Amino acid sequence: MKKSFAISAIVATILFSVTLQAKSSNMAMAQQLKQHAGKAYISKEIQSQKNAFKKAPKEIVNGLNDTLKALQALQKNDIKTAKTSLTNATKAFDSALKTDPKLKLVPLAQEVRVNAIESSNKEISGAIKLAQTALKEHHLQEAREILIPLTDEIDTATQYIPMDLYPFATKKALERLNKGDKEGALIALTQGLDMMVSDEVVIPIPLLSAEDLVVAASQLDKTKKKEAVKLLEDAKAELKKAILLGYSNRDSAQYKALSKQIETIQKEIKGKNEVEKLYSELKNSFKSLIHKNRTQSYKNSVPKKEAQALKNPSGVKGESAAKAKVEETHSKDIFEAKEKVQAFKKEAVQDEKK
Repeated sequence: MKKSFAISAIVATILFSVTLQAKSSNMAMAQQLKQHAGKAYISKEIQSQKNAFKKAPKEIVNGLNDTLKALQALQKNDIKTAKTSLTNATKAFDSALKTDPKLKLVPLAQEVRVNAIESSNKEISGAIKLAQTALKEHHLQEAREILIPLTDEIDTATQYIPMDLYPFATKKALERLNKGDKEGALIALTQGLDMMVSDEVVIPIPLLSAEDLVVAASQLDKTKKKEAVKLLEDAKAELKKAILLGYSNRDSAQYKALSKQIETIQKEIKGKNEVEKLYSELKNSFKSLIHKNRTQSYKNSVPKKEAQALKNPSGVKGESAAKAKVEETHSKDIFEAKEKVQAFKKEAVQDEKK
């Protein structure tokens, strides 16, 4: 019975997320835009994330809601309602897949959060030193209180339904129920819920700020050399902030390249000031780096080495281990859910063949 109540809580959370998110996300987005209107680059990024989000087809949302209703009905031993709901869900999913047979991960809901700080690099460095001192003295709680506020980022969390997998769980549950296997139907539906995938993309605000400063410098009249040099100096400071806050590495090739490009432009401004091409290259470098942050995610794959790294981090080295530790930090449950999706896919395909 305890498990039943736990499932009910999960159902309620997902149900509210799917059915109410469309209304609440627009309101939240408007508030974020208003709150950060003073910094156009933040508002622009929020709007970009909003524009990139494509709402799930109505049939998919209806189908998901019907599977959730079926799960709730089974918990109340209402077999008739559960069968009706599962039948409706199957029809809805079939309709969506008939319209687009290539459907895979379909976004259901999105939330954009902004965690911005106004601290200077000197203040951030001071806070980090205080935290290091606290850690050396084993004052973990104090260090945590100092470090947690040191975030300057836009977080976009998106929930997905894997349409190449989820309908299998619905059909399997209906099949079990028609055979009188209520427990089997419950298991199939809860397996379906485990397939839901969440993904979070983090965009460091210092990178957006640095890009904005470079663009502003590029638009100045060539006679305003001091102003342009100052804007580029501020851009370098924002890059340093990204490093201080852990969004980049001082030794990374991209950071070195961006810093070198800015310094080259500063020197050129003081000379012949033929910087059009240099500015264009620098802006493209920023766009490339920010785009990489937007697209870097692990939504639908769990490579073998990453799975090994999660279970035994010391046994795997290199990029795979690093990615696994990032996943583990964000949400170990999500990482494990992806493994369940892979296992269920094999089982579902075998069932379909039979």
